[in-house]
Amino acid sequence: MAIQKFIESRPAAFLHDNFRCIRFPAAFALREITEILSLCDGVVNVAVVTSATTILSLLESLPLQRLVVFWAEYFTTASCLNLTHLTHLGIRDWRDNALDPWYGLSLIPRLTHLSFYDLNAVVLATVGVLQRCQSLGLLVILCGNQFRFNWALDVRDTPVEKLVADPRFCMLVVHDHWHDDDWEVGARGGRCGHTCA
Repeated sequence: MAIQKFIESRPAAFLHDNFRCIRFPAAFALREITEILSLCDGVVNVAVVTSATTILSLLESLPLQRLVVFWAEYFTTASCLNLTHLTHLGIRDWRDNALDPWYGLSLIPRLTHLSFYDLNAVVLATVGVLQRCQSLGLLVILCGNQFRFNWALDVRDTPVEKLVADPRFCMLVVHDHWHDDDWEVGARGGRCGHTCA
């Protein structure tokens, strides 16, 4: 890919000083993601559209402040302690079958902003996340449309009163289905879902 050739042609200091935000669309192969992240070691904002856990060690080695990922299993373990700079996290595929799904999230030392991009079992998990993650200042569920927003609150067997009463909880309708536009606006310093909430 052209971007990979461009990155490989630059000196390490240039890559460290100038690459701060990277979003890897689905077209990127795991090998390309690994190579680019290993070269761009100053990145602080990453969005990854892959469920491959092999890049976790690379992510842990970066000074990441913002991360959007397509896997959540990692966030149920104590490995989250390695994300020492992370303040903003977006999870796109929460899994309902985790025994204690918010355990790892509560271990991320500086986590202040958390977003869920998929409503499957998310509303059920949010009560536990808010209880366990004391450093969390904002928990946002981004919905694709108003219908899904209403469905999440009405259908789920959730103590909605606890969620609504917690000033850290917010649900927003974001019309971009995969929320890539929202990530890019935030990466450029604009009004993203976290800012609007």
